[in-house]
Amino acid sequence: MKLTPIAKEGKDLNWWLDDPFFDTWFDFPTTKFGKNMQRMKTDIIETEKDYVIKMDVPGFNKNDIKIHVGDNYLTVYATKEEAKDETDVQGKYVHRERYLGTCSRSFYIGNIKEENIKARYDNGTLNITVPKLKSGEEPRKYLKID
Repeated sequence: MKLTPIAKEGKDLNWWLDDPFFDTWFDFPTTKFGKNMQRMKTDIIETEKDYVIKMDVPGFNKNDIKIHVGDNYLTVYATKEEAKDETDVQGKYVHRERYLGTCSRSFYIGNIKEENIKARYDNGTLNITVPKLKSGEEPRKYLKID
C-alpha cells in the first residue's frame, strides 16, 4: 500500500508555505507592508566629492521617515501605522485590524557635520548625500599598548 499525502484542493503539498498565516514562522518580522521590513534595499554610490545612499522605502511616505545623525552614524528609521475597521449597520465592529511596521538602517559616516548632509525623498526612494571627509579632517586615534 502506498501512502500519499492529501493536497489542498488545486494546490501542491507545500500550500502552507504560501499561506500568510505562516509568514512569521519563517521570516521574522513580517508585516502587511512587506516581507522582512528590516531589509531596506540600499545602494551606496561613491562620487568624487561625496557618497550617495539610495534606499528603497516603498509603502512609506516622507512623514513616516526620520533620519538621525549622531555618534558618527547616520540612521534611517521608517514607521508605518494603519488601521482597518469594518462595522455593521448598528456601528458594531465586525472586523478590526491594526498594523504597525518599523525598520531602520545605520551607516558609519565618521565625523561629518549634520548640516552638510542632504536628503531627498521621491516615489519610494530616499536619496542621502554625505560629503566625503577631506584627508586629515578626522584625526587618527591610537591606543596605548601596555
